[in-house]
Amino acid sequence: MQKVEDVVIFYKSDFIRLSEYSKNIGKWTRNYFLNKFYLNHRTHNSISIYEKNHELIRSTNKQISKKYEDNDARLSDLYTFTISPYEILDIVHVYRQDELPSLQDSSTYNYQRPLNPDKLKEIRKNLLTDCDFIFPSNILVILSKECKYMKDGDGNSCLYIPKKYGSISVIDGQHRLFSYADENVKLMMQDDCKIMVTAVYFRTDEQEIITKFSARVFIEINFLNTLWQGFGKN
Repeated sequence: MQKVEDVVIFYKSDFIRLSEYSKNIGKWTRNYFLNKFYLNHRTHNSISIYEKNHELIRSTNKQISKKYEDNDARLSDLYTFTISPYEILDIVHVYRQDELPSLQDSSTYNYQRPLNPDKLKEIRKNLLTDCDFIFPSNILVILSKECKYMKDGDGNSCLYIPKKYGSISVIDGQHRLFSYADENVKLMMQDDCKIMVTAVYFRTDEQEIITKFSARVFIEINFLNTLWQGFGKN
């Protein structure tokens, strides 16, 4: 069969999922849709995250996963900060079951599932009740290799995140983040609302390794959550 260039396979399941997302997160489906066709809108601007304005804290050379091969890649820098969800909703990517590499032959591990409309509605009840509401737990994300931590022109430390879809990827907390992807919620919360974020930057330029370790972090977090829930029942 002759290979046809510049053709993207778009399955019926993709269309159904996009239709559901458009109903539940509206205009914030746009970049998710374009990414299916490898069309990423990018500007030359970046989101600048500072210690003063975003309560930025940096921890370097941390091990956040079990001891595997690729020891250098295991070492990561951690950043915690607060930010308006509306600054990152357009650029955030979510790892799905069909986008993560297989870590082993077993299929018993569950990666992130599609957004659950009922879960979004339930969470939005809190947001629509009080404009000062904030989730007490951090959203966990992975920073792409394009993100940089450096000094600005005034000597202030800053984390720069390019305004490009996929610059950050959600590992834990997708429903908390996308509960803000609603016009009524945005009108209620206004642009000055905040969420707390923990961001991981793997010390490697190889995207395959970043994706692999992102999957491991997701698996280990969910294993610990399941273990903790089991303790709670006893």
